[in-house]
Amino acid sequence: MALENAQSRHLWWNLLGRLAGFLMLWTALCIAAAFLLEQFVFPSFGEFIASSTSEWQGTTQENLNELAMVLGYDALYGPHDQTFRQQASIGWDGTLLVRDISFYEMVRRLKLPVFFAVYLLGVVAVSVLVLRRSVRNFDKLALAVTGLARERTQAPKLPSNLYIIQSELLQIQSAAIADEMASVEEERRKNEMVAYLAHDIRSPLTSVTGYLELLKDTPDMPLEARRRYAEVAFSKACRMEGLVNEFFEITRYNVVRMPIERERLDAALFCQQVAEGYDIQAAARNLTIEVDAPEGLEFLGDPDKLSRALGNVIRNAIAFADEGTVILVSAARTASLGGDPIVDVAPSGRLQPPSPTSRVGAAAGEDAAVGEASAEGTPAVPVPPVPSAFAMVPHPVSAAVVSQAQYVRFTVTDHGKEISKLHLTSIFDKFFREDSSRGQENGGAGLGLAIAKEIVQAHKGEIAAASDHGVTTFSITLPLV
Repeated sequence: MALENAQSRHLWWNLLGRLAGFLMLWTALCIAAAFLLEQFVFPSFGEFIASSTSEWQGTTQENLNELAMVLGYDALYGPHDQTFRQQASIGWDGTLLVRDISFYEMVRRLKLPVFFAVYLLGVVAVSVLVLRRSVRNFDKLALAVTGLARERTQAPKLPSNLYIIQSELLQIQSAAIADEMASVEEERRKNEMVAYLAHDIRSPLTSVTGYLELLKDTPDMPLEARRRYAEVAFSKACRMEGLVNEFFEITRYNVVRMPIERERLDAALFCQQVAEGYDIQAAARNLTIEVDAPEGLEFLGDPDKLSRALGNVIRNAIAFADEGTVILVSAARTASLGGDPIVDVAPSGRLQPPSPTSRVGAAAGEDAAVGEASAEGTPAVPVPPVPSAFAMVPHPVSAAVVSQAQYVRFTVTDHGKEISKLHLTSIFDKFFREDSSRGQENGGAGLGLAIAKEIVQAHKGEIAAASDHGVTTFSITLPLV
């Protein structure tokens, strides 16, 4: 709106400036023409009209005196309020002459009205020409817009006084080209993903068909072999079901628009319930999901949609975290979308990224303890590996700082392969997978994080990812109300 107002003001002042300039020029020309006509044209032209419309006639001094008493004592012209005019003169032979110049006087009186009429007609003509030229700008603008719609790669060309609109059209053109390229790239990734899924469905389908056919054709197969083949067929069928679900996910993403129905939620309970839904998947990879959220932290959100968003992030962490590590799901207050989290409750044993020194110290302490147990000849008890990304550090803050928090931030942190900075810029794009060559056991259709992003943005929130030294953190920041 500000840009439109700026362009309108610019056009308005440009129109006024042009109109004022041309009117001043026209006025100056009219004044100069009137002065020149009055000095060099009108005298001879007036004499021509007077000579053409009247004749000199001889008269006596008595008649001339009577005429002077009636019309006044002007030797050349009568009073200006008379319609009948006489002009007196002396001939070359000394005779008194007089002639009627009433027609000349009538023409002379029309001189000023004609001048103003011509001047006003010129003003109207100048105004029409200036306005017509301004209207042509809209024609040029319309041609530029239609040309931009036909040929997006051709830069629109507009007059200099429309430079603001031209800059806006250039931005629209750049955005349209970027959107088109992104759409083409997204379609390419989608087609590749569908091709990958269709290809990968063949393998488990072939295995299921083969094992079932073997079980059907071998009724006397030993029970142990039958059980083993059935388990393999079942696992392949489950894998095929997951691939088919990926197809449905792609279709549903394109056709479903999810409405947001917010309600008041408890952050700690929300994190706990979502995390518990992935305990089995985490246990399959020897992973532990820990939840750390302060009590009494409430926010407004759609529980179903946000559960899906946070669940997609947790599922991504489970897929790519190192086996035997801990996935931390936490919640905290924050003052802004991009600000640092504020912890109003300091639970004993809060997991936070420590300094490099504390990480080294913790690792050295564990190695020493295992070494002592082995030296004593006692079988070493397997200790679950503690990810070097976390340490037990309390973090209390004052109530005044907490009262300024307007957002809640959920973070999912895992310890595994680091994500490159290049991939971090595209990790939330549809159908994007960090490594398209990795097996489908880890990567899906590349929609999980894209769906999470749309859900978070529908809540007026923000989702981001960071990865450094093997520690990957996804953050979801939402308004409290």
